[in-house]
Amino acid sequence: MSGLHRSAYGVDFTIERSAMDMADADLSATWNSLLRDSTSPETIFQTPEYFDFITRAPNKENYQELVLIKDHSSQRVIGVVPIRTGRRTLPLQVGSHTMGRLRVQTIALLGSIPLVLHQKNIWDSLLAYLFKEFPDHEAIAMQSLPMDSDFHRHLEISPNIKNDYKLYIKDGWRVCHVNPLPSTVEAYNAQFKAKKRYNLSRQLKLLEKNLGVLQLQRIESPKDVPHLMFSAREIAAKHVVDSMMDIDKYTELARNKMLLCYALRCGGRICAIILGMRFKNTYHIHNIIYDLDLSKYSPGTSILHLASEDLIKNLQMSLIDYGYGSPEYANPSPHNSRQRGNAFLYRRTWRNHMLFSAYTGFSTAVAWGKRLLMLRHHHSASRNKAAFHS
Repeated sequence: MSGLHRSAYGVDFTIERSAMDMADADLSATWNSLLRDSTSPETIFQTPEYFDFITRAPNKENYQELVLIKDHSSQRVIGVVPIRTGRRTLPLQVGSHTMGRLRVQTIALLGSIPLVLHQKNIWDSLLAYLFKEFPDHEAIAMQSLPMDSDFHRHLEISPNIKNDYKLYIKDGWRVCHVNPLPSTVEAYNAQFKAKKRYNLSRQLKLLEKNLGVLQLQRIESPKDVPHLMFSAREIAAKHVVDSMMDIDKYTELARNKMLLCYALRCGGRICAIILGMRFKNTYHIHNIIYDLDLSKYSPGTSILHLASEDLIKNLQMSLIDYGYGSPEYANPSPHNSRQRGNAFLYRRTWRNHMLFSAYTGFSTAVAWGKRLLMLRHHHSASRNKAAFHS
């Protein structure tokens, strides 16, 4: 157990590591109560269900546990912080080639924002506690830290944190897109302009005309998982299949009612799949994969459109979260974009400074190299065009 801490509100509290006990009804009730006030964009990774999943389907390189924060006088739990310790890599990549990897032992905050009452008055003590409890780990990792969050602002301005640690955003702040879903399919389709509605309808008709009847299958139960794995092997590149979880982990996700994927069959042929997870009214899309031989028929756009209608009509979902990057098929609105970062709060040591500086230097050099190649290509094309016209 940690020593006694005092928040700015004068609340004495303790911090301790704890094993998860799914039979502990009081802890589960408190945990779910805290989740209702979570400001994390990835609350799903803070849930008892997800913690149970990673415990039942362990990764040999990672270890998960809970950190509980309790009011000292009443012993009431005021914070439940699921963490996962292990190794993160910073790949040194040039295009699709990996030249090397920099390794960092990290304490990952699942959900990126601690699930704690009184928040900023406890954050400093919590972070110091984690670094003290795991002396061999160099950084606290937050894979999807919102740029506009109170937690990020606190990390930037807290004197205690600035004195001992440094915040690093891997590859800079990146755009994430979300898509609010209306309550009816009619309202969903009405939000598109007439040309967009026409194109969506045309793409579906072209798929059906050239390949056969379209059938969208929702994949959410353990018995559906073998079909998901088969579908992925049918249309995905080997490196994509290799990056997926194994069948046992997908099955465990389904048992915990978090798995939600889709497969689009066109005349008996797998055309596209969506890999995703759900929590309450939010659908987290991890990947949209389609048969590259069918690109001219836009199967990625089609499966997303059909899945969105199913999410509204049959599952009463209200939000799709695409995570990092600009979704190719979603036609996202700038109003629905969010800035998030893959963040590391690391100890101020010479080794860590050199490690993260090396990654930044390498990434900057690669980016400049790409830019120079593009400029050279553009200059060469312009010169050839001028020579042709002369």
